[in-house]
Amino acid sequence: NKAQLEEQPNMANFAGVRSTRTTASAMPVAAIVASVGQIGAENIQSASQIMQSIPASLSTSLRSPDGAQAVILLCFLDGAGGVRKKQLDLIQEAFSAEFVARVTALAEDVPEISHLRLPLIELAMPTLRGISQPQYQTLRDLVSRLAIADGSVTISEFVLSVLLFQTLDRIHLNVSDRRWTTKRIYELANA
Repeated sequence: NKAQLEEQPNMANFAGVRSTRTTASAMPVAAIVASVGQIGAENIQSASQIMQSIPASLSTSLRSPDGAQAVILLCFLDGAGGVRKKQLDLIQEAFSAEFVARVTALAEDVPEISHLRLPLIELAMPTLRGISQPQYQTLRDLVSRLAIADGSVTISEFVLSVLLFQTLDRIHLNVSDRRWTTKRIYELANA
């Protein structure tokens, strides 16, 4: 099935410059609906490539409760600078200096993880199901505080927080349905 190509204006037209780009038409709705829940060879290959791209230090860390928590916190760290220092100080308030050193070592070993955040959080879930309720509460509160350390919550931070909280709140806090908003994350961080 060949995709039809069409001309679409881009944002340059907004500035008065005539420009177009060629893109493939969207899949028909019926095809999208039919593909939900279906795993094909492409999906398996893509998942395999993602798994192979995860550095060994992260894979190993995901197997222990402390390591999985360190990986989760790593997913919420900003780049180098004042915000990261503030975030590491927040981690130090909740965990030992040894734990902060572990997070820092992971960050140095894998400086760019933005493309791995979602898979890492998903892979950490089974291990995090086994931590205690107080450990989860500490992690949960800290994730909220890290997400707003720069004064705002990015879409990525929001989505990853919701994924983490909705999954683990059911297990550790016996909460079955909690609505998450950026306001809710700010409230948790400032509690």
